[in-house]
Amino acid sequence: MYNEIGSIVKEYTPIALKASDKQDIDIVSAVLQDAILPPLDITYDKGQQVFTLVCSRFIREISGAKPHRVTMAFYATCITGVQKKNITRADDMVPLVILSVTLCDGYVVIQCSDDKAIRLEVGVDFSVLIKDLDNPYPTTVEPCHDKED
Repeated sequence: MYNEIGSIVKEYTPIALKASDKQDIDIVSAVLQDAILPPLDITYDKGQQVFTLVCSRFIREISGAKPHRVTMAFYATCITGVQKKNITRADDMVPLVILSVTLCDGYVVIQCSDDKAIRLEVGVDFSVLIKDLDNPYPTTVEPCHDKED
C-alpha cells in the first residue's frame, strides 16, 4: 500500500465532484470536513461571479491508510455575493479548519472552526466543483473529534 517514503501508491483515486443541490453539497461537506484553508487562498471575482478556494483536505477514503492530505480546489459559479464572518485581513496567516459546507435558503455556507464562516449567495444556476489537484502527502496530524459528555 505504501512505498518506502510513506506515500499512497495504489488505492488513492483523485476526487472530482460537481454539486448543484443540497444532496450534492452534503457530499462536498463530507469530503471537505477538517480541510485546512489558508485565508490567502480564498478569492472572489465579482464580475465573473466565481468564488474559489484552495485547501488541504484530509484523505479518509482509504481504509487503514497512514494519515495523508491532498490539495483540493473548490470552484463555485453563479455566486452573487460573499460575506465573511469573523475573518479579517489580520487573520490572513492563520489557517482555517473547515467543519461543514451547507446549502440553505439561497446560500452555501462554509462553516469553519472558531466561529468563522464564509457565506456564498448563490444564483439559480450555481454549481460547485471540487477537485484534487496533486498527489497525497503524509501528515503528522490526524483530525480528532472528541465526543462531549
